Amino acid sequence: MMCIPKRFMCDGMKDCSDHSDEDPNICSNRPRPVVSDKFRYRIQTRKCPSTWFFCVDGSNCIISRYVCDNHKDCRDGSDEAEFCHGWQGMKRNANDSIVY
Repeated sequence: MMCIPKRFMCDGMKDCSDHSDEDPNICSNRPRPVVSDKFRYRIQTRKCPSTWFFCVDGSNCIISRYVCDNHKDCRDGSDEAEFCHGWQGMKRNANDSIVY
């Protein structure tokens, strides 16, 4: 099981390996997020490897080990967002997964 930020639910990007974050039974009743046309084009065309982090503004794909490393790699800083505060003291294993 993987937890993703709530803003990644029903955003048009399949973040979960089972694609449950884009389940039409859930997402069809939710309003779509408002995204400017400038970013909408980027988001639809940019592809990130499944294990990488997709910057919220669509500016970049970040290798997961650079998320929550106290260095903003995304222009909007989304790789160092509020969800990182709970990661202090956690470690990454050889597969680049977070170990609690």
